[in-house]
Amino acid sequence: MFKWSTTTAVILGAGLAMMSCDTGDGLYMPPPGSDQRESMLTTPTVPTASSDVAEAANPETFDTLAGDAFALTAPWGQEGVIPPQYGCLGEGISPAVSWRNVPDGVTEIAIVLKDADTDFVHWVVWGLDAAAEVPEGALPLGAKSAFNDFGNPGYGGPCPPEGESHGYELIVFALAEPLLLDDGVSADEAAPAIYEMSLAEASIGASYP
Repeated sequence: MFKWSTTTAVILGAGLAMMSCDTGDGLYMPPPGSDQRESMLTTPTVPTASSDVAEAANPETFDTLAGDAFALTAPWGQEGVIPPQYGCLGEGISPAVSWRNVPDGVTEIAIVLKDADTDFVHWVVWGLDAAAEVPEGALPLGAKSAFNDFGNPGYGGPCPPEGESHGYELIVFALAEPLLLDDGVSADEAAPAIYEMSLAEASIGASYP
């Protein structure tokens, strides 16, 4: 299982979240619904060996802190609770994810969901169009996904041991080049390649259950 540590992120080129809106290129993504909270992260930067993993901004201050920064929208707020339907206490379906302010030079988007307490990888997706979004329970045409650490392809919802609550991080990466990996590779193979090609990242943290 690939270890998603700060050291790894620093070496490979670090950081990441997402949000529906007018992208400025003539495409419009509807604003988040009442059950969605906006979250954002860093201004686009080319990662270097000394780059730090970006820290998420408070969602309530997004408009003043984020400006035109790369951002994501998920069905839960920053440091909120992941709804049961996205984990093993419910249907275990994948969440809807969207983004805005994609930096210049980006060829595709990638997504990772990991357990921040154990580095267990629940979801790795790439090959996403920068102008698209991910619907709930499905992937857009052309998207590819890795095997998660459950040993299954695609999404595996949060499922900490009974009686425990774990922290999770949903990360969106803006990639400089297409990720030339086959569908169904392991997260251990996909994760380093995603970090290496990342121009900007945005993330949102939450707990489950």
